[in-house]
Amino acid sequence: MKSEPTPPDREVLTGLAERVTYQNTENGFCVVRIKARGHRELVTLVGHAAAISAGEWITASGSWVNDRTHGQQFKARFLKTSAPTSAEGIEKYLASGMIRGIGLLEVPQELVRTALDLELADGTVIADMVGDKPCAFLAGLYRAERGIAERLLQLGTGKLPWPWIDPEKAIPWIEQRTGLVFAESQRSAVRLALTSKVLVITGGPGVGKTTLILRILSAKGVRLLLCAPTGRAAKRMNEATGFEVKTIHRLLEVRARISARLGVRPLGRST
Repeated sequence: MKSEPTPPDREVLTGLAERVTYQNTENGFCVVRIKARGHRELVTLVGHAAAISAGEWITASGSWVNDRTHGQQFKARFLKTSAPTSAEGIEKYLASGMIRGIGLLEVPQELVRTALDLELADGTVIADMVGDKPCAFLAGLYRAERGIAERLLQLGTGKLPWPWIDPEKAIPWIEQRTGLVFAESQRSAVRLALTSKVLVITGGPGVGKTTLILRILSAKGVRLLLCAPTGRAAKRMNEATGFEVKTIHRLLEVRARISARLGVRPLGRST
């Protein structure tokens, strides 16, 4: 059986961020020069990221485009950054200015310790343990991640936001409506989705992650809000489901790095 070629808009690009040429703090749009695997010259990458710095490892999927002004660029539909692990990456990260007071790697350890203590006292950096390993985190990112984790735990408890739906009745109903026979993994996903307030379902495109569950919930009169990372992804989800879909930023009314939506005003629908 022949494997299908990777679509041109899903090429994967990985590499080390050499420098961040531009970043918009309101919507996350960024232009980054990266040392990509398989490329001798630096590559220009454009995409969206909440925060990005030189020295971080980048994994992106998207497609190559030719800009009239700036030439060939890799336009990322998905962009993930990871903390640097190589000596070169760590040096670039420290030199990027993300940690105030540290701009060089080759400095006395006592000076680094003093600078870190000053940042801890100032509240710019927060110390915590990951397992049994002591770590230091940028305060903004630390609080954001803690806040998200706490909100997810809160959302996952309590009464379901929709009336009880019996999965053993809903599954035959949706099979009859669609003419499909679900695999056991799909049946398990539907059961969990109908009985969970927070759930992550993974799977390739076209396997029914979104459409089948939405049809069951909408048939019961549940009000739904859908969102996607980008405008293009929102359009595709709209075409696949028939429901209104917004970008995450538009849905949450994000205008800066920190949104008032985090724990202040619920959206008012089952999302």
